[in-house]
Amino acid sequence: PGSDARREILEHARALRLADVIVLNEVDWGMKRTDYRNIAADLAARLGMNYAFGVQFVELSPVYLSKELKQNAETEDELANIIKVDPERYKGFHGIAILSRFPLENARLAPFEHQPYDWYKSEKKGASILEKGRRKLADKVFLEKTLREVRRGGRASLLADIVDERFPGGRVTIAATHLENRTKSAGRVRQLEELLALIKDINN
Repeated sequence: PGSDARREILEHARALRLADVIVLNEVDWGMKRTDYRNIAADLAARLGMNYAFGVQFVELSPVYLSKELKQNAETEDELANIIKVDPERYKGFHGIAILSRFPLENARLAPFEHQPYDWYKSEKKGASILEKGRRKLADKVFLEKTLREVRRGGRASLLADIVDERFPGGRVTIAATHLENRTKSAGRVRQLEELLALIKDINN
């Protein structure tokens, strides 16, 4: 209480309460790092909004990395914190969400055809020399350990219609996306071109 961090969080909360539509990336459902909560549902309930959630990935890291992490963990606490999950609560879903004060209809997930990074094969194999360098830098500069993320799925766009008679035509289509970060900009351009082609005939 009274801290700058708390004041900043409350400021963000006030801004969220004023929004009619909120688009979120990196949204967890049933992940240990967010206490196994359904983040989109929790935020929507707290803000009095409707929501749509699209799964991009199912995280498999706790299974595939457990042996490797056991060898590298410095303490038992660190090991437990990294790999031990509650199988009754773990879903491992990770994706995109749209929150709206208006009713949502016709929610649909559109995976990109162009997936320039294979999160399953590449992460299972291990980071490239360049990626290892990036992660080492992140650890030193930002004090942020980047673990491998072995997961199934791929980048996608989540589309949903918000419905209200005050809109021209009675609805507006929201397109939320998360372009691939593990690629050069040309890879993201191809994904963006796919999204633009997907929405070009939508009149809302």
